[in-house]
Amino acid sequence: MGRQVLVPALRIAEPAAQERAPRGREYVRRQAHINGMESFWATMKRAYHRVYHKWSSKHLRRYMGEFAGRHILRCEDTIAQMATSLPKRRRQCRSTILRNGTLDTLRRLVTWIGDAMRTKDDVTKWLVREFSFAPAMAEADIGNLARAGFLTESCGGLICTRDICKWAIARNDVTTPIRVMHEHIEFIGELLAELRSGPKTTHELLLIATGTYGFGWATRRQIQARLRWLQAAGLVLDEHGSKRVSKAGIAFLSRLNL
Repeated sequence: MGRQVLVPALRIAEPAAQERAPRGREYVRRQAHINGMESFWATMKRAYHRVYHKWSSKHLRRYMGEFAGRHILRCEDTIAQMATSLPKRRRQCRSTILRNGTLDTLRRLVTWIGDAMRTKDDVTKWLVREFSFAPAMAEADIGNLARAGFLTESCGGLICTRDICKWAIARNDVTTPIRVMHEHIEFIGELLAELRSGPKTTHELLLIATGTYGFGWATRRQIQARLRWLQAAGLVLDEHGSKRVSKAGIAFLSRLNL
């Protein structure tokens, strides 16, 4: 029968076939059966009464998505279910420098580090001195910049990654940081791809990120941080409060592996 999710009007990121449940006196439609629908709801009801006891309407969609995923994988063994349900995900944009979205700030840091190997204490002191960061915030930023693919640890010190070092020298290159971020941070190229279909507000992008991609973001802060970088690189333009992809963004998108 294949993998079927018999949930009316429920969008799931899993690339599985979906069928709408039959209605009225119709009991079967291709591989969609009333019995399958009843089995799905029975699983949800048991979880509601025995585990959760209460579901808020705000998060009801997430609960349904969870049990739809379980239904899809019900025939797989435990290892296969874990491998599918817990994929390796790219990271969120948590760094202060990353949230600011300024290429000049990043270039200043990369230029200062240069080809030399700096200790973590040296980089922390430089961030405190140049940007008035609190020491704890500076240390957190170093780790986040490394996870974003801009810095790497080597022999107890910090150096810039090769692509970022080349970018700092080539002044006319504005897309390399975006490409590096896309490889390490979630919803960079995907955001650009969503804008290709037409202009969208930050609120609409947040709904897409949470509904289609399953991110648990409650505010637009993560969306705004990514848009700052994309706008700084000229890949996204502001259009009467909405965001749209530029011609450069479309060309850049064709080179990304989404």
